[in-house]
Amino acid sequence: MNRMLFLLAGGVLTLVLSLVGATLIAPLFGEDVPLSRILEETLSRARVGRRGMPIGGITIPQPIPTRSSQANAPGFPMAVRPDHLQEAPASVDSGMRVLSELRVTIPQLEDVYEVLEASRAAITVRNLRDGLGQFLANSRSIAIDVKVMRESDFVVAMVLAHEGQHALDYRKGHLGSDERSCYNAEARAFDLSISVWQALWGMEGKTTNVSKIEADFNRMASIRHDDQLGYVVRLIDLYGDRCS
Repeated sequence: MNRMLFLLAGGVLTLVLSLVGATLIAPLFGEDVPLSRILEETLSRARVGRRGMPIGGITIPQPIPTRSSQANAPGFPMAVRPDHLQEAPASVDSGMRVLSELRVTIPQLEDVYEVLEASRAAITVRNLRDGLGQFLANSRSIAIDVKVMRESDFVVAMVLAHEGQHALDYRKGHLGSDERSCYNAEARAFDLSISVWQALWGMEGKTTNVSKIEADFNRMASIRHDDQLGYVVRLIDLYGDRCS
């Protein structure tokens, strides 16, 4: 049994390193985290049969901080949105207003906002088969799923930030066709959208009247902050089919 768990753990490590690559792992862990530490944590997680996130037949418990201190972890401890910026009914326009207000707080949002603003007419709401939004490279357009419009403008803003990052990457020529480029693109998009969510709600996320979509946002932001290896694994779990 121990040998089987070791082999499974090695398989997960190989998957993380080969599909995601050092260009994704380095930003998530920081330059000071050696690959040996990733191996140690992968093996320790495989040996512990606690509840966690399933992937590839193995259960990875979380959260397990990947740093001894969270002082440099990404995110906003407290909400930093302007006092006048409160939840409002969902629409593309209201979501864009939220992003406009946050541009000063989140510098990396500036270029994404400009791309979204320039292509505002190409942002549509429709029934999507999968996901909350899509960037369509062929038409250089963004589609938002109709169910997002049953949420608040804060939720729309987060989805727009995610898809807007893809649009910016396309403009810069960063959307490659290989697996590594795919995972890196999703990591950039999630990083930005999580920054938006935590700027709106703080590190703990939204805590009252939380919808299912908002709970998912809270969970992903928490993993990003507390369990960076788990964050990488979660991206692989979410986008394995699409990126491969």
